[in-house]
Amino acid sequence: MKQATVCGIAMLFAMGGHVWAAVQVFEITADGVKCQFPDVSGRWVVWQDERNGSYTPDIYGYDLQTGQEFAVCTAPGEQRRPAVSGDLIVWQDKRSGKFEIYGYDLAADDLNTREFVICPAEYSQEFPAVSGRRVVWGTRRESTKLDLYGADLQQGLVFEIASHPTASLMQPDIDGDWVVWYDNRSGIDQVYGCRLEFPIPEGGFEVICLCPSPYAQMFPAISGDTVVWHQQNDLGGTDIVGCHLQTGQSFTVFEGGKASNPAISDTLVVWQDNRNDIIKSDIFGCDLAGGGVFEISATVAQQRWPAVSGRQVVWEQDGQIWGAQVLKPTILTILSPEAGQMVLAGSVHPICWQTEGPALEQVKLEFSPDDGATWHVIEPNVPDTGAYLWQIPEVDSSVCRVRVSDVEPSGAGGTSGMFVIFACDPALTADLNGDCRVDIADFAVFAEQWMQCGNRYNPDWCRQ
Repeated sequence: MKQATVCGIAMLFAMGGHVWAAVQVFEITADGVKCQFPDVSGRWVVWQDERNGSYTPDIYGYDLQTGQEFAVCTAPGEQRRPAVSGDLIVWQDKRSGKFEIYGYDLAADDLNTREFVICPAEYSQEFPAVSGRRVVWGTRRESTKLDLYGADLQQGLVFEIASHPTASLMQPDIDGDWVVWYDNRSGIDQVYGCRLEFPIPEGGFEVICLCPSPYAQMFPAISGDTVVWHQQNDLGGTDIVGCHLQTGQSFTVFEGGKASNPAISDTLVVWQDNRNDIIKSDIFGCDLAGGGVFEISATVAQQRWPAVSGRQVVWEQDGQIWGAQVLKPTILTILSPEAGQMVLAGSVHPICWQTEGPALEQVKLEFSPDDGATWHVIEPNVPDTGAYLWQIPEVDSSVCRVRVSDVEPSGAGGTSGMFVIFACDPALTADLNGDCRVDIADFAVFAEQWMQCGNRYNPDWCRQ
């Protein structure tokens, strides 16, 4: 947890806050040719491009830092399905008559050695994915199914990852030591994975079903310890679900719609979603660190195949490549009043809050005496300074809350835990200073007033 000093008090961010994500959308390609299957890593965006012919697509790239487009590979034959990690771009290439996995090192000093074959093979190789200097792909040793292979370019190793006598291992993804994919060895598509270990254990890598389900699971994506995929539901649609590899704990990102083809980077999950139109899809996202589902891009155009790196998202939109910067979310956390705190009705007490992420200009302050059933405006518009002195209303309730929210329609806001506002017992008549207690301070008031006359019209009245 994080510590901050607000209203002169050092406190911990222990209370939950609401998260809002701002999105800046931008166009990457606009040349009218068909572009598909984008991927992104850091500053680099890559995609499959048909500017030189629809039957012989090439691989092109874009530098987000400079705004410059460049050709990665325009060799004869087909180049498809690019993926990128750091400075390494990989794709499946058919210049030899069958698909092989090629690589392109953007950091290589010698332009003539930047492009290379990762694994010349007798069989067709498809659907590459890359993480660092490790590459995985599917190999068609039999025309009806795919087995998974990989290469560690630093060690110069090519190895089999997993296979099954009848199942085709589809759409692999990799991050670090973990490889994930889906196959139907159990009779229904499920997400599987294995951890790469070197030297390779005798008998190969251990394959596990990540989250067995009676519903079909497809198109997994992995980032760190987290795997997400789309999964069929009872309504005939698909949800976005996932699990944490270390704990095995499963979770739901979005359910009840027609969401598919998820991608993940750190805690940011993105996917294509048909909630707005059954014919076309839009791009949505969710930050697993907090907050709900938010819209990244929704237009009249078809949008699909999103990819994400950090806070950068790219996707195909009607044959062009678009991108978005998902800004760091604004997290608003209430620090005071604290949950369980006792506050005297009629007193003055500070409302303290903390905003992290994009700054808010003005916020609205509200109070609820009934655990959020009703809300009363304290101030409709005050600067986001993090502190406000509140004149406590004359109420008596043990289920009070305060809420601070952006006055703009961003959705950023935070609600305190429940605290108590109590009215002082009227039987406590010896409380002379109004602090709802009888102590030496009240005796000081009594002593100061000793023998004073209360008749302001005739001070001698008391002596009669």
